[in-house]
Amino acid sequence: MSKSIYGWLLTGMMAFSAENGTGTSAPSSLLRNGAFADVDAGTGSPTGWRGEDWTAGGTVKIVMKPKGGPQGQPAASIVAEGGKRNVVMIQDLKLPGPGQYRLRLSCRPAPGCIAYASAVGMSAGKPLVYENTAKVSQSAAWTEQELVFVIPPEVESLRILLRTNRTASFAAVSLIPLPAKGDAVNSRLEPSNAQQLAHKTVDLGYDQALDQARKAKMTAPELAWEKTLEQNLGTFYLPRYKQAKEKGAETAWDYVLDDPALPRVLLIGDSISRGYTRATRQALAGKVNLHRAPANCGPTTAGLQKLDVWLGDGKWDLIHFNFGIHDRNSTPEAYAQRLAQIVLRLKATGARVVFATSTPMPADSDTYPQGICATLNQAALPVMARHGIPVNDLYATILPKLAEFQNPTDCHFNAAGYTLLGSVVAETIRQELRQERR
Repeated sequence: MSKSIYGWLLTGMMAFSAENGTGTSAPSSLLRNGAFADVDAGTGSPTGWRGEDWTAGGTVKIVMKPKGGPQGQPAASIVAEGGKRNVVMIQDLKLPGPGQYRLRLSCRPAPGCIAYASAVGMSAGKPLVYENTAKVSQSAAWTEQELVFVIPPEVESLRILLRTNRTASFAAVSLIPLPAKGDAVNSRLEPSNAQQLAHKTVDLGYDQALDQARKAKMTAPELAWEKTLEQNLGTFYLPRYKQAKEKGAETAWDYVLDDPALPRVLLIGDSISRGYTRATRQALAGKVNLHRAPANCGPTTAGLQKLDVWLGDGKWDLIHFNFGIHDRNSTPEAYAQRLAQIVLRLKATGARVVFATSTPMPADSDTYPQGICATLNQAALPVMARHGIPVNDLYATILPKLAEFQNPTDCHFNAAGYTLLGSVVAETIRQELRQERR
């Protein structure tokens, strides 16, 4: 018989030395039997997992494949009979605590099927966190998937779902907690999937009394902006923003009091964009009212959902936007289709619109798919050409300087790298505003 589903807990609390760069041993996965090496003698299914068919009256079976995975690894297949179904393989587990977690897996759907995974954080039987990997339809080979998500303190348990509409195989499933360091936004720890965008729950990692005292001194517009940040920054960025403001530090999300004589410019983008916001603002001081969206804007799917919030109710003279890194598990065709929808919405504001290409993934990391940003950038260019959108090629700007400016094994940049990117963005904004005046 299988052991308790929570038997992973002792090993799941091991030191995370490889994650924080202080050792060589790899952190242990919190999932039980994610390698599918153990089989429950009573059911023939992988120990620690159960299969369910969520279609009314449906049935599901799990087929073990001892050497059926990538490189001959063990794999497990979910199989359902009939037409389109909704079948899953499930594992429920407790977590060591709130924070950032990374789910990795390999999947291979049967021809005509899809495969993906979900992470669902539960509290009192209700989901507080519900994040999905991209849906994979490639059946000719195994596809590696990665999902980084944030668990707030209120989550009591986590449910991992391996999913398909009929038949798919899964292998090498792992769940790793990612360590937090310091009280500032450390670019090497920033989420590169922005899965926490819609979370209303806040990780209270700041002094509530000081925060209330700070807000008591705000004007009505400042307080309205603060509320917008509280509703949109999520559990990774909001505490760090609050902590920075307690110390009187400048942040990318500071309230901007507009000079009515200057043009209003909005930056929309991911954590790379956050990184160069302050440098851009400083380069344009006295020339532009530079705002940024109240979020790590993440993938194009988030853009379609949150664009009205990011645009606010003011008039923009120019919008400089970027998507790509968070769309790395999307197909170029789907990415381009969503970009086209976003472009139409941005142009409808009457603002001049500029698109920035995504900066490269690091060449020395197994976390990020190599070459994917170049592929997605190429998919974006015809969209921009079709709609007459100028392109700020940040990819080409930073590519020859990665060794100097990009963090090791990480898609983010050091301070000098963000200063360079900010200067290029500022100059692009100046040029485009001059074009607008002609």
